[in-house]
Amino acid sequence: MNNYGNVEIKIVDLQRHSHNIYKFLLYYNPYDQNTVNSWFYLASGIEYVHFLSDKYDDYVQWCGSAIEYENHRSKFHSDLILNLTRFNYIWGGLEAFIDSFDFPNCPSRSGKINKVNYYLKINFLENYEMIEFYKETVYYLKKLLSLNSWYLNDSEINSISECECKELIGLKIVYKIRNLFAHGSLKFSEPDGWHHTTPYDNEIIITSTRLVLFTLQMLFISVYDDLNFKIPKRLHDRIEKGAKASDFLFSMHLKSYKYN
Repeated sequence: MNNYGNVEIKIVDLQRHSHNIYKFLLYYNPYDQNTVNSWFYLASGIEYVHFLSDKYDDYVQWCGSAIEYENHRSKFHSDLILNLTRFNYIWGGLEAFIDSFDFPNCPSRSGKINKVNYYLKINFLENYEMIEFYKETVYYLKKLLSLNSWYLNDSEINSISECECKELIGLKIVYKIRNLFAHGSLKFSEPDGWHHTTPYDNEIIITSTRLVLFTLQMLFISVYDDLNFKIPKRLHDRIEKGAKASDFLFSMHLKSYKYN
């Protein structure tokens, strides 16, 4: 299944990707430290979460298999909480960005995400090249969801409204996943080897986070007209040696990208 591994080795990790979103916003307007870029700044620095599943269960230590199970569960859920935390900050940044612009409503449905999907359908799809590896990432997320079908069914994944198009369906799928844990409907899995179905929760959240970042790149490309500035490889480097902002928006996620 993991042909997507060939993609993962070519793209930066989520922290760097989030930092690059932050860096674009910072250099676009260095004199305005607004609430949008702070979300991505915080997301880029989240390193670890430690969850102890048997913290208040004194009897676990009486059974070797119980100790082994709780160790696996602690590791699995620590990773999941970490990935959900990073996702939440990046999603918060997306919503903050949407609120900062007067996007037109989708004619048939209300809501922020419908606005964005409709805007990208009209303004990005016909005017710009697709972000590299976006399609592969959507396909991979669909595959993961098919293996853990308690997240979404085929109809929820593949149905298209007037606000959306199949070429840019990623954010719509991620929005439905986000609603599961935002509204208390997410089923928390058991760690691998302790249940009859292999859990892909962490991969689902990581891949969803990547699609939010890709969507932000598309939004920046289609929203911002004045891209006559450069972005350095590292903060505080000399700007004249940096990348053109217009190129950076298409390539900030690629390990192979050269700044000059």
